[in-house]
Amino acid sequence: MKKLLFTILIICFSRAFGQMNFIFTSSTLTRTVDGVLNFQIQNLTGKNLLGNLIISAKNSQSNQPLFIIYSQEVKVPNGVSSSLQYNLLSAKISFSQNQEAKLISQTRKFLSGTYTICFKFMPTDKLQDEYENCVDIEIAPLTPVSLISPDDMDTICSKRPYLSWQPPMPLSQAVKYKMFLTEKKDNQTIESLFLNVPIINIDGITSSGVVYPSSAPDLQEGKTYVWQVVAYESSQVISQSEIWTFTVQCKDKINDFNDNYRELKTIINGNFYLSTDILKFAFVNNYNVKKLDYSILDIQNDMKPIERVPEVKLINGYNKININLNQIELTENKDYLIVVRPFNQNEIKVRFRYVK
Repeated sequence: MKKLLFTILIICFSRAFGQMNFIFTSSTLTRTVDGVLNFQIQNLTGKNLLGNLIISAKNSQSNQPLFIIYSQEVKVPNGVSSSLQYNLLSAKISFSQNQEAKLISQTRKFLSGTYTICFKFMPTDKLQDEYENCVDIEIAPLTPVSLISPDDMDTICSKRPYLSWQPPMPLSQAVKYKMFLTEKKDNQTIESLFLNVPIINIDGITSSGVVYPSSAPDLQEGKTYVWQVVAYESSQVISQSEIWTFTVQCKDKINDFNDNYRELKTIINGNFYLSTDILKFAFVNNYNVKKLDYSILDIQNDMKPIERVPEVKLINGYNKININLNQIELTENKDYLIVVRPFNQNEIKVRFRYVK
């Protein structure tokens, strides 16, 4: 009889356990106190429930409590819900009295380390079950956004340059970017730069680079510009770059991309090549790759790839590449970007102008 009763208790507990689950998305948002509200509730009880939500955090290594968030009474609907997190934005939060908790209360940001976050639902009806999930998260030091191109204090010819940067690491797919670009006036301090009306102010960028917007005016030769990128997630700034400057000065050295087989090197904003019928360059294939992975982009058409570029076969070692531009629909006297993607190496980008 005792054995049968024990079995029945196990079955009942198994049915009750897991009927409400807290699904937490661990990301760069976790770096902030408000970031722990990034969760969903999976209510599998088959009915709506009334109760209080409680979120607690502690340092996993020292086991020191950091804070507890108490909500007012909320209704947890049957099914999956993510809207309940907004009920906690005005919830009561109590910080512990240890040194780390005091620092977090001031900055609203976690330090680097390992933390345990627990989510608990306490039903108003005390006869119903309580539910709790805990997750361990590790917060690594976040690298800042690093600008790449144009380089700091660089001189470029392009009046509609491609601007790129290195995202903060570790990378989160939910990160978006805001980019500012404005003219640097004489004797203007760094602090006052962005009081100027920006030439470019783009928000909601999801990639680590942008094509110069078609709606923005051309940059002017002889003038210096500053730019900066800010990374954020769910309206929270998580990183920002330094402010870099570059000058537009069109004193390009124009090379012929057809006179010989030049070693392929990155040329984007500065010097560019002229190319007529055949695009010639040398390429070293260090791996057993049989076909060149490349694309040709239309710079003045939002970097749109040119369709149906010729297939280029490779041999192992040194290759002399010939791309017949007559097989591609290019516009005369227009600038293009060829992007070559060598196996297990960085991309190579070269700007060229198609001439007849």
